[in-house]
Amino acid sequence: MAVVHPSIFQVIRRFPEHREAILHLYISSEVFRAACNDYKKCRKALIYWSSLSSDESSARRAEYGELLHSLETEIIDYLSEGTLPREA
Repeated sequence: MAVVHPSIFQVIRRFPEHREAILHLYISSEVFRAACNDYKKCRKALIYWSSLSSDESSARRAEYGELLHSLETEIIDYLSEGTLPREA
């Protein structure tokens, strides 16, 4: 079994049917690695803000929820293209 880098564990867990493509893109593309790292950080922040109960936490949950959805869309776009994302 291959070792899964912690930064992509959450992405593979979210999109298990794309495991091999995720691993390939993670190794091959700095831009994709950054998206995976952002996804991991965003999920962590969403979990944190979801554990709190305040007006601020409600607003932060909504913000991080939208950001997480945007990152999921970006990751799926990379996977759907079947090509490496353009490097910035």
